[in-house]
Amino acid sequence: MRTAALLLTMPLTLVACGGDSPTAPPAPQFPNVLGTYQSQLFFVSSLTQISTGQTVQVSCPGQMTVSSQNGSQFSGTFVRQPCQSGGQALSTPTSGTISGTVRMDGGTNMSLVAPGQPVLQDSIASLGCTNLSSSTEYNGTFSGNRVNVSASVTFTCAQFGLLRIDQTISGTR
Repeated sequence: MRTAALLLTMPLTLVACGGDSPTAPPAPQFPNVLGTYQSQLFFVSSLTQISTGQTVQVSCPGQMTVSSQNGSQFSGTFVRQPCQSGGQALSTPTSGTISGTVRMDGGTNMSLVAPGQPVLQDSIASLGCTNLSSSTEYNGTFSGNRVNVSASVTFTCAQFGLLRIDQTISGTR
C-alpha cells in the first residue's frame, strides 16, 4: 500500500517542481516612446524642382504626441503649425493622427495622416500635382528623448514638372 501511495504522488511531485520543461523566454522589451515630442523646427521640408535643381526649404513648428503603445505598436496625434520660408507663412495649421512600429533598437517607421491624406501629400495637393511615390512612410529612430524620422516623395505637376519633397521630423520630449 505504501508503494502504491508513493508511486501515485511521484508524478505530482515532478509536476510541482517543474520537471524538465523549459521556461518561456522573456517578452521582448521595446523602447517606451510615449510622450509629446516638439520643436520650433519640428517639420523641415526641402522642395526640389527636379529639372532645375532649385530647392526651397520650409520649416514648421509642431508636436507629436504618442498616447498609446502596445509592445512595438504605437499611435497618437500630431499638430503642424503654419510653415514658413524666408519669414513668410505658407500654410495653415494641420493636425491628424500617427501610427507606427518601433523596433527594440529604437528604429521606427510611421505614418502621419491629416484628414483624408498623408501629410506629405497635403503639402502639395493644392497645386494639382500627382504623387508618383508608392509610400509616404517616415523612417528613422527614437533615441532617448528624441525622435528623428524622414520621408521623401516625388510628384509630377503640370505647372512645375517633377518635384521632390524631402521631409524630416525631429523633436524632443
